[in-house]
Amino acid sequence: MIKSQKTSMKSAYVDFSVLNLLATEPPDSKIKTDYLAMNKIWELYNSHQIRLVTCGADTRMEIINWLETLGCYVTNTGMIKECLDDFEKWDQADTGQIQKCRNVLEYHEAIESLDLLFEEYAGDYGAGNGPAGISPGDRRLLSLIRYKILSFKKTDSYFECLSEDGQDIISHCLLNLNGWYGPDNWDVDFRRIDYKLNGKILVSALEKHGINTSFAGKEGAKNRRLFGILNRAVALARRFYRELPLKQQDVSGLMQEVAKRYDYHHAERDARHIFHAIRYGIPFFVTTDGRLIRGYNQRKHLLLNNPEYQSINLVLLTPKELMQQGRHVGEE
Repeated sequence: MIKSQKTSMKSAYVDFSVLNLLATEPPDSKIKTDYLAMNKIWELYNSHQIRLVTCGADTRMEIINWLETLGCYVTNTGMIKECLDDFEKWDQADTGQIQKCRNVLEYHEAIESLDLLFEEYAGDYGAGNGPAGISPGDRRLLSLIRYKILSFKKTDSYFECLSEDGQDIISHCLLNLNGWYGPDNWDVDFRRIDYKLNGKILVSALEKHGINTSFAGKEGAKNRRLFGILNRAVALARRFYRELPLKQQDVSGLMQEVAKRYDYHHAERDARHIFHAIRYGIPFFVTTDGRLIRGYNQRKHLLLNNPEYQSINLVLLTPKELMQQGRHVGEE
């Protein structure tokens, strides 16, 4: 069943890309028009002329995944700010990006958070924030969005975006943890990330592979992402293995676990956002993800051709496109 809106005020669902845009310094690139439009929409929101919503748990996970690409591993989804404070102590952390992270979190807290409508899998990251399980009707809708509208492939892997060298580097780090960790710092709280030590481990592995060790700027983007993966892998290793060194089969298992935990949330984000926007009866979904907009709008007929979903009126569009529909925004 599609929920009716709580208010006659026009509502728009937003994803992480919009929060990221709001937290960005005024750009002079092709996103400037969307940046200006989104700031105008934010003014309308603050003056109660439009309702902005998001699924809090899903968008929070997007933020966490983004932080990991910067090298920061969030060990507790309810303590993102505290984890960010720990990460900032690392001498290679980008203070500008960290401030942007804090701005994104502030925007996330400021907009209305919708409850999850299901906890699909045991151990799902939304556990406790929504009903356990998923109804047959919701499963049909979610599956249609995933595999027909967005054409997700079950075989997609997070590690496919890493080069073979990248996988080798993470494996090398894990196999040699015993050269860096000992009884005094291994068998302790795995949720406390030793960024300084893990950074040294990664730099050593990069040097052995003849790879630039910079974490700064565009050239350091891959290393920052590797660092986030390594921090996650080391935290899991400290949780599951009491003694070092790790064996090759242990490392293979850890690599699979890291991929599963990251890739599931990353791949599902768009489908879950669309699902919640539809189920809550939100007419607009605002995002800067052009790929998502095109994919949904081109295949929306697959929803509307199904008698069960003919009443769905969700439109995906950019901030600029929403403002161009000015006669609708803020009107009852």
